[in-house]
Amino acid sequence: MKIKQFGIAFISIFCLNFISIQAKDNIAQEITKFEQKDFSSDKELEGESYLLGAGDLLNIKFYFAPEYTNDYEVYNDGTIHLPLVGKISVLNLSLEQASEIIQKKVGEELLRPDLYISVVKMRPIKITVLGEVSRPGLYVFENNFTIKVDVVKALQQSGGVNNKANLKEVNVLRKLSGQNNQYKQTKLNLIDLIFEGDMSQNITLYDGDIIKINKA
Repeated sequence: MKIKQFGIAFISIFCLNFISIQAKDNIAQEITKFEQKDFSSDKELEGESYLLGAGDLLNIKFYFAPEYTNDYEVYNDGTIHLPLVGKISVLNLSLEQASEIIQKKVGEELLRPDLYISVVKMRPIKITVLGEVSRPGLYVFENNFTIKVDVVKALQQSGGVNNKANLKEVNVLRKLSGQNNQYKQTKLNLIDLIFEGDMSQNITLYDGDIIKINKA
């Protein structure tokens, strides 16, 4: 079968003949945590809503109270501080969910609390790569509206897969919205990406995603 140019570059990036290395104790612990996480299966993670977290900068426009329209930072505890109502937690919420919660809270003080929320600046994203890669661990990437972090980029940062990796079933876990610490997962076939150029197997990653490369 003819290998497309992307497949050639992909193979070059990942160096499929890397020698397997032993993960450090802390990475082994992360693998154990991975096995214990509560998650539901999902065939498709692409197109998920962006979930808010510490470091995001939001613009909140109040249609009928423009004096409160401003940029608001999401603090380390996952809250924003708004005039009139104080702290509101938006941690791990979509923009739609955050908008509903904020509007309800502000509605206790304003007769017309209609508002619109947008993300002005995205926080850096943290991706965990586990299993059969050269350097398992946690990797931090800059995040913006034009340059996205995908599976290929994350695996490249981890030094590439080793010669024991099962590229037909690569697990990606993603947090569900809310405070329950639940995950959904999908399985990617990187062989299809390499040999068929199937870009649907190279999904965009979000903050908190976990990539797990199992043994073949």
